[in-house]
Order: sequence, then structure tokens, then C-alpha cells
Amino acid sequence: MGGPFCVWETHTNLIADEPLFAILEQTGRWPVVAGNRLGKKGIKETMMEIHHSTLEQDVHVLKPYGPLSGIISEEVKLTINEVYNQGARHVIVNLEEVPFIDSRGLAVLASVLKSANDDGRTLRLAGPQSQPKLVFELTGFDKVFHIFDTVAAAIVQPSFELA
Repeated sequence: MGGPFCVWETHTNLIADEPLFAILEQTGRWPVVAGNRLGKKGIKETMMEIHHSTLEQDVHVLKPYGPLSGIISEEVKLTINEVYNQGARHVIVNLEEVPFIDSRGLAVLASVLKSANDDGRTLRLAGPQSQPKLVFELTGFDKVFHIFDTVAAAIVQPSFELA
């Protein structure tokens, strides 16, 4: 559990300019697009590190590093679901190192929350940075999720009962 996750997709149409490709390969400086590094022959590498720790009372904390957007969000969903499938009842997603959430990231979190609630489990969010916090507020999802300033605050909240 925890550690880097890597997803590969092939985009053959991305490297159409062979001289440009040669320069990129020679320098080793691949373009970064929305947090993703384009690699050799148009392969897009998406990497998200997610740390997992277990606390008392069957509380699991997942801490993703990087933007929660696009295909990366699916890795977060898979990781959370894996933790639930291993018998976890309570999960806190620590968003301290997530500088950005887009609509796909928000949809993934909403999907995981619905599944957790349907199964009598809990999902809490902690420590959102300014952009994710604003996204939750503008979309009204701050009323849907249990969002806390810190992981400690999420833990000490009386019982992990569903709202």
C-alpha cells in the first residue's frame, strides 16, 4: 500500500515533428501538460504518489501528492476502493498536497462517497488547499462532504457516523 502509481497511455499523434522529438530526446526535457510529462514516442506518463497509513479505530488516511484531475483521479478512486475492500470502515483523504481538483477529480470523490455511504462506511476530506476548497464551495460539495482543516480535526470529530 502507498507508493507511486504509474499509468501509461499511447498518443501517437502527439509527436509529429521529428526534429522537435530529437531535441526533446537529446535534452531529456519533456514537456509537462497539466501535471503530466510527455515521454518518448508520445507516451504520456501520469504519476501520483499516494501514502497510506492506518490509525487507531480502523481509521485509514490516504494522502495523494499532486493534482486530482483527469486520469490521476482514477488512481485515487482505485486506491480508496482497495482500502475499503480490505475491510476499512473509515477513510480520510488528506488533501494537503493536492493543489488542484477538476471536475473529474470531484466526480471521483463523489462516486467514492456514495459507495461508502451505501455500504455504511465513512469518507472524510482534510486539509484542502485554496483551489480545491474553492471548488468544493462553488459547487456546493462542501455541504456534501465532511471537510476538515486538518487530519487531526477529522479524527477527533465525535464518532464516524454518517451525516
